[in-house]
Amino acid sequence: MEFVNASGTPFRLDVARTVSLMGGKTVNAYFGDNIGGMIFQSRVKCVAYQTINEITNRGEPMTLAKGLVSMWVLGMMNAGPETIVIVPYKPGEESALGPVVKSDYFGAVRRSG
Repeated sequence: MEFVNASGTPFRLDVARTVSLMGGKTVNAYFGDNIGGMIFQSRVKCVAYQTINEITNRGEPMTLAKGLVSMWVLGMMNAGPETIVIVPYKPGEESALGPVVKSDYFGAVRRSG
């Protein structure tokens, strides 16, 4: 991918995204046997997937003054009154790990529970 940012800095990047469907064993590895079993043995209609996203700078070194590039993924699901999105995360101090959900790009993300 090649583009020029609003400051006139050219960027040259390799970007790759791998999307994989997750079966029961993989879901169990992330959520534990109890939760994975509840998801796949119930009558819940679901699709489990993961993405691996990579970005490699092939151009000049990036600087704060000229612009930086970051990768983020916006989960876009068909909304409905019964739609639930489950996101695994590492427990720990937000000061060390950052927020579980970065929700202020386009307004607050509504959470339930």
